[in-house]
Amino acid sequence: MASSKRPNGRRLVLYGAGLAILVLADPTVPTFGVGAGLALLGELLRLWAAGHLEKNRSLTTTGPYAHVKNPLYLGSLILFCGIVLAAARPEPPTVWVMGGGYLVGLLAFFLIYFPRKLRIESARLRRRFGSEYERYDAAVPALIPSWRPAVPREGRRWLWRRVVRNSEHWTAAAILAVFAYLALRL
Repeated sequence: MASSKRPNGRRLVLYGAGLAILVLADPTVPTFGVGAGLALLGELLRLWAAGHLEKNRSLTTTGPYAHVKNPLYLGSLILFCGIVLAAARPEPPTVWVMGGGYLVGLLAFFLIYFPRKLRIESARLRRRFGSEYERYDAAVPALIPSWRPAVPREGRRWLWRRVVRNSEHWTAAAILAVFAYLALRL
């Protein structure tokens, strides 16, 4: 198993939260529909990003990376929101439990995980790609995308084999399984 895929504290917390969402799931048709739509948008963004990403080989500045430095995180946030919404019944106590858990997750992401990850990844990319990364870092927003590409769209095109190499096809399959389960809970 690749070192980046080994179970660790962060992954165990995420898997535990995902399991809790599934156990507590009490979806309605409207929340399921809106949540599925959001989750689809999040996963499409992740697939688009994974199809451009050449991890540790070159600095990726094409596709969504021309608009935002962290499209995989942004896609994950949208996906997470969609799953929570799809699983929730918009009435107490479910809405309080799911909503509270979602807020705690967002706070943990923005206050603990994301700042640390940005610091570590930025330092690694700066060491690896030098001034090329410095220019990219200065031009492209971290998490809120710009409508216009901040860097020229040249070079790399989207490829399915990159999606597979980045293991995003497994994420997409897991998301399909989650939504099949939630559909059965309707």
